[in-house]
Amino acid sequence: MLKPSNSSFMEKTKPLRDRVAAKVEWVKLRMPETVKSRAFRRAATITSAVFFVLSFIIVVAKLTNAGFFIPKLVSHISRYPSCQSKGINGTREIWDASQQKYENLRDDKFTIAMQTYRRPKELQETLGIILSEEVPSLLEIVVVWNDLENYPPDDYVSKFGVPVRFRKSKRNSLNEKLWPDPEYKTQAILLSDDDVYYHPNDLEFVFQTWRKFGRNRMVGALARCSPVDTFGYHKYTFCSSRWGEDEYNMVLTNLAFSHVSFLDYYSSNDTIMTQIRNYVDEGFNCEDLAMNYVHGLLTGEGPLLINGHEKYVNFVPKVGISMKKGHMEARSACLNDFSKMFGCHPLVDESGYIQRGVLHLNLKSSSSPPTVAMNQGEQTGVIISTAVVALLTGYAFGIYTIRGYLIPPSLFEERRRNLHDPVESDESDIDEDDTVLDHAPNWANGVDADKRQGLKNVEKKEEPVLRDNGEECKLVLVVRTDLGMTKGKIAAQCSHATLACYKTLSRAPANSPQSQILKRWERLGQAKIAVQVKSQDEMLELRRKARSLGITAEVIQDAGRTQIEAGSMTVLGVGPAPRSLVDQVTGGLKLL
Repeated sequence: MLKPSNSSFMEKTKPLRDRVAAKVEWVKLRMPETVKSRAFRRAATITSAVFFVLSFIIVVAKLTNAGFFIPKLVSHISRYPSCQSKGINGTREIWDASQQKYENLRDDKFTIAMQTYRRPKELQETLGIILSEEVPSLLEIVVVWNDLENYPPDDYVSKFGVPVRFRKSKRNSLNEKLWPDPEYKTQAILLSDDDVYYHPNDLEFVFQTWRKFGRNRMVGALARCSPVDTFGYHKYTFCSSRWGEDEYNMVLTNLAFSHVSFLDYYSSNDTIMTQIRNYVDEGFNCEDLAMNYVHGLLTGEGPLLINGHEKYVNFVPKVGISMKKGHMEARSACLNDFSKMFGCHPLVDESGYIQRGVLHLNLKSSSSPPTVAMNQGEQTGVIISTAVVALLTGYAFGIYTIRGYLIPPSLFEERRRNLHDPVESDESDIDEDDTVLDHAPNWANGVDADKRQGLKNVEKKEEPVLRDNGEECKLVLVVRTDLGMTKGKIAAQCSHATLACYKTLSRAPANSPQSQILKRWERLGQAKIAVQVKSQDEMLELRRKARSLGITAEVIQDAGRTQIEAGSMTVLGVGPAPRSLVDQVTGGLKLL
């Protein structure tokens, strides 16, 4: 069966095409020379591409609804919704029972629960400082002794009448500090470690502040953050305003007040709490993060950072969980695993804090205006549109390049001729990474050839006379690292520089200092060192300084047949010359 021909269509449209071509030619003839120039076409192409990209992104970001159809891959939006938005607030029966259980405990005093494990020096120092002054509301200190192999010291009473009770744990677990001891007599529990403490004169202030503002919060000294990374996962950080972290959502139990009812809920038979405790025991980490999750889950309130007159003290011992490699990554994993167990993210951001003396209280709002983030559809639309625009822009640039608007056809032809130059050999032109190398220009002998190939300056100036002091000699090869040369190419260029310096010295009279230096250099092993500079200007300055001292200094210029522009200065050879003189020129440079 014969295919239909389109000749009739072409014939019918020929008059129209001829008119269009004539009109285009008419416009070209009357176009100003400036507009017809290659520079104008380049500028117009680049400007049009930039405006097209920006316009496309803005329009798509405003109009797209792609977030409802395409999964969210990169968005800086948490993979776990907040517990408040999902209406998840824990098992209320257990929480109500926990609150009622401790209603009759004293709320005008507090207890310190201090966990320790084989750090007697830190423990004694911390206890000594806390008990050195009277803290009116401190009722008792309970030391949670997790060393199962050694017996704890005997209980005692401080000079101010504060009892110190050592409670030996049944197992070495971080959950022991969070166990609601039936012998507790106060509602307020200061959870603490043996290496961190508030100063005694600030401790009373922190407790009274907890009573006024923080009964439903974790109130303490060490704030932490959990920002969301590019892929929607939470990561554990120390909170830094340099990274835009103006809010925190955790206070560590290293030094923090909590109501005892939260400890009771954490230690209950609730299914999720049981999973959390087992997780903490398996990883021996993150019990402090879990307590922040419990507070946020049950109350929907964030933590509260409190500072006294003096900064809290943290010994930061050499041995501890936080000193282990990969600690930060493990903590980040805990955040995401806990959110997965809860089915939501219960932590609540807080921007306010309290400072003793001048009170700064900003619990509900930040002084800076809120930033309105793009919604899910807008963010996904921006991602998709950026990818599409990048593809179209790259295609457009490719078309313009092929037509010679960006790179002149003459340059393409020159590169093509250089690539297929029959004079150069392909032997040993392959680097370790299969990159085609570029040898130096085609070699010839004689002074004229050296001038032509850049190994000798055309205009020769008088140079200082080099004095031979009989010292060991060396040759330093100064390599430009800003050109991005491969290892094989660097080796080839260094060999050219070495040969250039050798040829220069070999032409010196037999009894001259240069000749003696060259012979001694050859006899003593031909010491060579490669160093690096980052620009051509640095290389030229080194050559000028070397020649001012009478040292041989030769620069290699690349032929431009592969990788590097023709005439680029690649390597500077300094020497061979006495070591002390060469060090005056290159002594401060880094090795390659």
